[in-house]
Amino acid sequence: METSLTTTSHGIKEYYYRRGTGKTIVLLTGMGGSLYEWNELMDSDFSFLAYNRAGYGRSEPVLNHTLATPHEELYSLLEALSIDEAVMLAGFSYGGLIAQGFAMHYPEKVAGVLLIDSTSINMHRLDEVKSSDETNTDEYWLKMCSRLSALTPTELELEQPPELHPKQKEWNNTIQQALYDHDLNPSLYQTVGKELSLWKEYAASLHNRSFPQVPLVIIARDKKHSIREQIDAGTVKDEAEEMETVWSELIQEQRLLASNSTYRVAKGSGHHVPLNRPDLILHSLKELLNR
Repeated sequence: METSLTTTSHGIKEYYYRRGTGKTIVLLTGMGGSLYEWNELMDSDFSFLAYNRAGYGRSEPVLNHTLATPHEELYSLLEALSIDEAVMLAGFSYGGLIAQGFAMHYPEKVAGVLLIDSTSINMHRLDEVKSSDETNTDEYWLKMCSRLSALTPTELELEQPPELHPKQKEWNNTIQQALYDHDLNPSLYQTVGKELSLWKEYAASLHNRSFPQVPLVIIARDKKHSIREQIDAGTVKDEAEEMETVWSELIQEQRLLASNSTYRVAKGSGHHVPLNRPDLILHSLKELLNR
């Protein structure tokens, strides 16, 4: 995956990867994620556009991060690349929230949406779930991001060495190195901190907006599988079950965004659906294009 550099219509230098012909499918990563995380999809025949948001990877940071930044940034990138036709959006986790925001603000630019275990516009309900683990709070991660953003890449490697998913360890060395470099960039943590500080307000700002009546597919993680993963990672059983119950409800509610929606579960996968079930994502994208 050889990336290219462009300057968006907002004047931000961003790195992106584009391949294939036909209807453009924009891939939106989760919070802190690299465009290289979509590697499992790239051998298919689809026309993909993946990009590192401002402050991610080698993309230039945004100095003034506002509520409008997530969807306006994508719009300005499409302008810079002269992509005038409506696109398909495939958003994973926080990228799914950005996909919803973009579709609501620029409905004429969207032909279909795939939400992959996406953050909900009603994410505030997760705060009601009891958790004895402080790392489940935004406050903890905001402090962590503030501290990590002040370190050098060398200090970051000592403090928080990058860990690859088992699937990523099978990829070529160039992509593995790009993933390491991505996580060793202090700018990443500064940007994630800004996103974290605004994501609940951003979600709430979408409540009074209409989702376009375009084909919509929702992929949810496997609830039972995710509970087992959390318990294995040390989460209290009752807390894991309650968290997954609320998360599952939020994902299922996304079916109501559009009348033409499909819901399916990524069997055998926790949250990292793009790594664990790329086959299901490709199947869903084909379905969207056929509609």
